[in-house]
Amino acid sequence: MDAQIVLQFHEMRIENPHIFFHRWVNKLWYGLMGWEQIWKKSCAGFRDMVSLYVDGRRVAIPEDCEGVVFCNILSYGGGSRLWVAEVNFGLN
Repeated sequence: MDAQIVLQFHEMRIENPHIFFHRWVNKLWYGLMGWEQIWKKSCAGFRDMVSLYVDGRRVAIPEDCEGVVFCNILSYGGGSRLWVAEVNFGLN
């Protein structure tokens, strides 16, 4: 879903640069596009289109899943923590 929102934002900005004139207006457009994707459920049926394998084993994707995030850092999308992780960097 994130990629769809980013692509829609980019294409709209290319086609209509005059409506992207300030950082806060851009954020508003981005938010509206996100709500549109949520409202339309544009990623519904995701699990029927994707097969996920981890270490050679197929992983069941929940029915209501609309995307998968592969993340090798502790945060995503500007600092959102997707889960709590115990990390020991040997600084004890």
